[in-house]
Amino acid sequence: QLDWIKGWKAALKDDRFNIMMIPYEQFNRSKETVLLEIISFFGFDTEIVNIVWPKSSGRKSHNIDLDTHFRRGVIGSYKEELSPIQIKRMNQFNDKALFDYFGWSYI
Repeated sequence: QLDWIKGWKAALKDDRFNIMMIPYEQFNRSKETVLLEIISFFGFDTEIVNIVWPKSSGRKSHNIDLDTHFRRGVIGSYKEELSPIQIKRMNQFNDKALFDYFGWSYI
């Protein structure tokens, strides 16, 4: 297991820290809801917030909007992008508890 993963797992259990963890899957399902949760987490009034999404110039590469996305944005796409050997190696560095915490499948 990687040290930075151990550190985050420990921080999540430590009452001295107020940490909000948001899985990409949750954000992808409902961006506006998650953004309002983040705004509320930081103590701001969500009633006065007007979320304005970035406008695209239409520049695309492989059907990806280059102005608003930095990755493909497909949940679970790593299964197609990584080889089985790479996935196995990645899982060796990660603790199953981290996958369970986020509700990810452990391959």
